[in-house]
Amino acid sequence: MSRYFKRKKNEEPEVIKIVVDGSPYSGKSTLINTYLKKNVDYYYAPGDYAIRKKNIIHKGKNYNLEIWDISHRQLKTCFLKRYYSSASGFILTCDTSNETLTQLDKKYNDMRQGCIGNVPIILVFTKSDMEKEFDYNKFNKYAANKKMKTLSSGMKITEAEQVFNTLVSEIVSKDLFWKVEEEKKTIIKLKSVLASPKISYCF
Repeated sequence: MSRYFKRKKNEEPEVIKIVVDGSPYSGKSTLINTYLKKNVDYYYAPGDYAIRKKNIIHKGKNYNLEIWDISHRQLKTCFLKRYYSSASGFILTCDTSNETLTQLDKKYNDMRQGCIGNVPIILVFTKSDMEKEFDYNKFNKYAANKKMKTLSSGMKITEAEQVFNTLVSEIVSKDLFWKVEEEKKTIIKLKSVLASPKISYCF
């Protein structure tokens, strides 16, 4: 049975889980904070993950948006799969000041291996407001080969909104909503394992 489902009318708003990940210091948290219109702390870093929530209206309908901000630390693949498994969609950040295709490809493959089904992934060129040389053509070709949409985002709220709105639109069109009860079980299990002194195993 698919983990995704359609809710009946008059029930709670459907949940859209978006996972934001990328290379270390690629502007993941800054992109999220800009979208949420919060003050940007350049020294902020989540633990293993942080969850931000926002109620949104898309085409006249309410949705509960869950944004998972994944740590820049090197996490075990098994933990990443737990974070990724229930995602409705992904934002893959690409640091235009310091990025390689090798780094990007590893993150992309982690997402594809960890998610359920062919959920959408958007490649976002971060720090686009900084003046520097960057081979957009090479990375755009890579994204096209992987069938990813590409967008750019600096510190402007409108740019961050375009990123999330574009992904939400694609998610809604495919009815990729996550079952809340299963999500709660996943979070409880994650907290239990991460709190254990013995975290050398995967579950």
